[in-house]
Amino acid sequence: MEKKVVVFAPTWGIGKREKFPSSVELWLEDTMAELPPASLLEPFLRGVDGIFLGDVLSTEDPEGKRSEGLADLISAVISWLGISPLRFFFCQVSRKGGEKVDRFVMDFLERIEPLPSLFEEISEERLKRKIEAAKKGLSARKLPFLLGKRDELSEKGNLFGERFTQLELKRMFYSVISDELTAFELLSLLAERAYSVPELAKLTALPRPQVLGQLSNLRRLNQVDIVEIEGTTPKWGRKGINRK
Repeated sequence: MEKKVVVFAPTWGIGKREKFPSSVELWLEDTMAELPPASLLEPFLRGVDGIFLGDVLSTEDPEGKRSEGLADLISAVISWLGISPLRFFFCQVSRKGGEKVDRFVMDFLERIEPLPSLFEEISEERLKRKIEAAKKGLSARKLPFLLGKRDELSEKGNLFGERFTQLELKRMFYSVISDELTAFELLSLLAERAYSVPELAKLTALPRPQVLGQLSNLRRLNQVDIVEIEGTTPKWGRKGINRK
């Protein structure tokens, strides 16, 4: 069965649409850099097997530099979702080279062909919950700020003048994004009912110490607290939520 793929690409980068199988959905814009990050995650809610993002070379156009940051952000979010990183592909091509994205799209289709369908890899319910948490995180202040600081950290460095390599930036992206989105996922769960740390660890597939650390941070921010004790087990919930 053909894999369902959504291709986000500039209008000038795609040649003949009829080259692609019917399972490929094209989303063409003049530039990809201004795409809301959440729009690159939405197709997964429909069970799409892969997301392709193509744009101009960063050496030719500042838009390409911004697209690189967007791709790093989405790659980190996809890793946090718990699905194969092979389901996302980013490429950059020269405007001078004409319609080169076509070949990369076909290569991407071959690359994801061996993968199981998306909802075989992760349950639809869990993916929906995590994407909703990701969308909240992406619309909050911290992640857009981090994305905006990306070029500065690689070109000018931090307060001490230390420049970050691309690998260091990717690691930092993943660490910050993982913490931020996990907090939003926990807040979403705890808005509905009270959970113990073991229950939350099972739902999120995270180690118990990591869940407890997140809860402790959220407690310091006055967003969650221990709301009841079941036997000897503390249960956590959102502060101010009426549970009656």
